Amino acid sequence: MAMTNIKEKITSKPTKTILFAGLLVTILIPFSTMGYVEADNIKGKTIIKFEKSDSDIPLWEERKHLREVYSQLESESDKALIQKKIDQLSVRISQWYAERFDGDMYNLAREKQDLLGDVLRKERQEIGRESAFESLPWTGMGYDYVDNALEVTIDPKFFTEGNILKYIEKIRSIIGTEVNLTISPKTVATLDVVQTIDSPLKQFMEGIPINKIQCRNGLEFIIKSSNDFPACVTPETKEVLIERGWAKLI
Repeated sequence: MAMTNIKEKITSKPTKTILFAGLLVTILIPFSTMGYVEADNIKGKTIIKFEKSDSDIPLWEERKHLREVYSQLESESDKALIQKKIDQLSVRISQWYAERFDGDMYNLAREKQDLLGDVLRKERQEIGRESAFESLPWTGMGYDYVDNALEVTIDPKFFTEGNILKYIEKIRSIIGTEVNLTISPKTVATLDVVQTIDSPLKQFMEGIPINKIQCRNGLEFIIKSSNDFPACVTPETKEVLIERGWAKLI
């Protein structure tokens, strides 16, 4: 895929603004440090996170710490006290999500995720796994609840400033510009397994029993309450969806 010409404008602030494929992209802090790039599309936006951390949500980080403390306790009274604090944080986290959750963007992102996955798997079959991986070295897809976006994770070894623009251009050529997009680095040890497992909905439509449907590495199985379709989400997302009644278990 031919690269679009990139025009750079260096401002007086510690930022760099570039025009890429018709998108105005501003690098908010130096590329080599933690941060993100945000680009406004016609409708959707593109966010590039150079590092991903649960510290994006301080409450989440605090709950994670308390769970670690809980696992080391022996006293039942101490455990009960910590569990109460964990439950309180879980309620606040659910409220945090509810205030920011965009149902329309969520549905659109899930639709585009299936489309992107199908296209990339077909490409892998046509040009070979290695060539397809070099073209777009994705290690996973999902929904970014922090930014209400379709999230695509990339092998960190290929997550460089020049490559990212190519990845954005390719992804956008497939999913269009309406949906928000987050792209970030993430290593998946069992990459081959991740790439060969079809989406849960596709497995379901092909007749695989619902209790036999597989999820990609790191994801957990749920059933959407709205239509009883299967889905695979992160453990944290699963917790939020079930708490709000948007998903259920078998």
